Amino acid sequence: MSWGSPATTTTGWPGSARSSPDRATMVSMDADDQLRLAIDAAVAAGAMAGYGNVRPEVLQHTNNVVVWLAPHPVVAKVGVWSYSRDRLQRESELCAELAAVGAPVAVPLRDSGLRSEHGLRRGAGRFGEAHAPVSLWRQLDLRGEPPTATGTAALLHRMHQDLARVAPHLHEPLPSFLSDVVRARDAAVSGEWLGTLDPDDLSMLQTAFDRWVALLTGIPDERHQPLHGEPHAGNVLSTSHGLVMIDFESACVGPVEWDLANVTPEVTEAYVDLAASAGDPPIDRRRLAVMRALNSARVATWCWASTHESMREHGVVHLAAVRAAVEGGL
Repeated sequence: MSWGSPATTTTGWPGSARSSPDRATMVSMDADDQLRLAIDAAVAAGAMAGYGNVRPEVLQHTNNVVVWLAPHPVVAKVGVWSYSRDRLQRESELCAELAAVGAPVAVPLRDSGLRSEHGLRRGAGRFGEAHAPVSLWRQLDLRGEPPTATGTAALLHRMHQDLARVAPHLHEPLPSFLSDVVRARDAAVSGEWLGTLDPDDLSMLQTAFDRWVALLTGIPDERHQPLHGEPHAGNVLSTSHGLVMIDFESACVGPVEWDLANVTPEVTEAYVDLAASAGDPPIDRRRLAVMRALNSARVATWCWASTHESMREHGVVHLAAVRAAVEGGL
């Protein structure tokens, strides 16, 4: 089985064009051309690592392009945005460290011959340079059983423990959870990619970002910990070895409520029970409510910024959540 279900073209999140010409070109081109370049980059990176004669199969085209280098048990993750190289390199390094302590994560290949422009880091995946940065990963053996809320909560709780073990050994500290929020907030404020959004809704988003970020300032440092960043259902896979967590690009430090803002209420309640049993600090329900709303504002922004109509339905859902939170006095 593969990394994930085969997918047709959906969308990626827009990034700044202030980058090298290759990546700036990829940001500005249409989705089909972008996808073709990403596949070329995946195949080139695989060939440099010794995996030739491939039949590339696109598994995902959302935030990045994920390609199975069939028939080899290798998956290539191709970054197409201006910030992709740093995020992919950090993710590879982090997952290599997590795998070394036995954490249930996708494992980056550490012995391909590729190099990033910054040289090698301990545990970092290697990167191709054919139009875009590429990280290579061991293929996962997926199973059809959907993860349960209890299982997902247990996985996330363990992941928080493992992240706390390995984060001090990373080449660079993990960023604040607010870094992704600020990127989305800046996009909403500029309105550069949100031209199709109703002006009243855009104004609501802008105001909501500022209000909710202000409510989260001043959280004591002792309540900050290493986080996955986006542990939603799409990043929890059922495999032959049990549940595995993938996609650590948004790994960060912050209150645990930020990770819980990305999961269902059922997973949250199961996590709360586990945390209480482990003697962890109690979950701040008010902070969690603010973070859920703020996360919906972030996701809504990128969905409406997308050029793909398929993402609009998700944008509508999250925009409605933002509106409900605002009208509810949050």
